[in-house]
Amino acid sequence: MTDLWPAVLTEHARNRMTRRGISEADVRETLRSPESTSPVRPGRLVAQKSFAIGDPPRQYLIRVFVDVDRT
Repeated sequence: MTDLWPAVLTEHARNRMTRRGISEADVRETLRSPESTSPVRPGRLVAQKSFAIGDPPRQYLIRVFVDVDRT
């Protein structure tokens, strides 16, 4: 499997994260240890992981789309 941790977060991704209230730490944790990864198309995959967020905690699924054919 491709190492996803060093992925570069684009401005588009950062804007979406801000809009949805997702922290960079949660995105990096998803990239570091995804529960699953699936190809979307050649050169792109999605990594996903569930998190308990909030008080009281609720389960959320974070999906991170990664272009693996770029540097």
